[in-house]
Amino acid sequence: MASKTALTGDELVPGIIVVVQTFGDRINFHPHRHLPVTEGGVDKAGIFHSLPA
Repeated sequence: MASKTALTGDELVPGIIVVVQTFGDRINFHPHRHLPVTEGGVDKAGIFHSLPA
């Protein structure tokens, strides 16, 4: 379970994936990116901390 203590600065490492998509809904050439990002991060101990929205 995530801790309720406040974390600031560079104490957390977020998760992010970058996906380059080169086509659109109609299979036409439409290059763009998708960047899903976690709503929190992992601390040095490997524990995930969720950040409030």
